[in-house]
Amino acid sequence: DAELSATNFVEILLSGIEAESNISVVAQLGVQLHSAIEVYANPKNRETLQVKAAKKIYEILGRATAGGDFQLQFTRIFASLATKDQATELKDLLSGKLTGLVLDLDMRWLLTNSLVERGALGQSDLDAELAKDSSLAAQLSHALGLAALPTVDAKNIAWHKIVKEEMSSAFREKTLQGFMRTSQRELLAQWISPYFDNLLEMWGKKSYDISSSYVELCYPSLQISQSLVDKTNSWLANEGKDAAAGLKRLLGEARDSLVRALAAQAKDN
Repeated sequence: DAELSATNFVEILLSGIEAESNISVVAQLGVQLHSAIEVYANPKNRETLQVKAAKKIYEILGRATAGGDFQLQFTRIFASLATKDQATELKDLLSGKLTGLVLDLDMRWLLTNSLVERGALGQSDLDAELAKDSSLAAQLSHALGLAALPTVDAKNIAWHKIVKEEMSSAFREKTLQGFMRTSQRELLAQWISPYFDNLLEMWGKKSYDISSSYVELCYPSLQISQSLVDKTNSWLANEGKDAAAGLKRLLGEARDSLVRALAAQAKDN
């Protein structure tokens, strides 16, 4: 771990991703590119890398064969990387201005929720999109979008659903995904303490599926700091010293991922 700086990794990846001919590899590289920037890059380099990567991917998208799989995949990668200043580009994609781009249900919701996350669309836009198609897939994407709204009120509502309300596994997963958005790192910092405060209750009173998803997916992994590592260790040694082994194992794994991220960030100094 941390043998190559995130900055160097991003530069190497961007220099070669357009030449990759395997669509599955391109998809995986897109995931790795996002993680390198949001998790492993030194915070002082993050914004610069995001701007550079989003610009490059958008350029590649413009050159991709119209109507092809690579056009779809580079659209997905761009939607995950786009900066708030690129809302116009996202809206152009959503409005069909890119020749050949297939705007099926999944793509429309991907772009809509990308705009919602960045504050460029709101709840009325989510509701309007759902009114066009109220299928289960659309309802799930709508749930993700509601949780992804970049406001304290929206996050409070999503948090209440996660810790207090009964939901199907599918709706819970989408709400969790919408709640934890990388572009909302600062907004989400205020849910560090509530996460630890609810650990024992969520584990003790919920099914394993619900409790384990809470431990893993609500862990404030975007708040990459030694103080969070210390807080996690403190909880395990004190409040959680008699907690179930499964809970402590999952929490320990989340902490270990954080430690690896800190090492990678130090390498990217």
